[in-house]
Amino acid sequence: MAATKRAAARRATTPAPAKVVELDSKFYDEADAARDAELAAGFDDWDAYWAARNPVRPARIRGVMVTPPTDASLELIRDVENVVASSDMDDLKRAVRLVFGQDILDTWIVNGMGMREIQCVLAWAGASMRGKPVGFDEAVALVEQALQDAGKAPNRAARRATKATPSRRRSAGTGG
Repeated sequence: MAATKRAAARRATTPAPAKVVELDSKFYDEADAARDAELAAGFDDWDAYWAARNPVRPARIRGVMVTPPTDASLELIRDVENVVASSDMDDLKRAVRLVFGQDILDTWIVNGMGMREIQCVLAWAGASMRGKPVGFDEAVALVEQALQDAGKAPNRAARRATKATPSRRRSAGTGG
């Protein structure tokens, strides 16, 4: 009887074995295992820190899974922002190639992506690169606002015409 009490007491204080979970190799690979080993050894992991600080969700766009960049050079961010409201398809294509790559652009075009969609995807990616990710609805609103703002600004010819208008200046010495 004493032995059964001891066995019961041992069972009560022994933690249950950890549940073994089989991980899908698509999501957990050798690099992940090495990173986990480094963490267990006390190493800092910049990749894990940055991913936790800047979470991004992949998106399916015209049949292609893409992850928006979470950081980019200021020059690239400026270039993307400058072409969001552009109606020049070559500018838009160049920006998509820089952000997502030529293969993705080609696939999107084959899958029927048009100019307005490219503008919205670039706005979505640009927001992510600035560290302020937005959803698709917000990206569409950003494009609509940029297009509206572009429509309010005078075009180059109008700006030059106002500069070319002679102004009437009085000279100090002639009084005229």
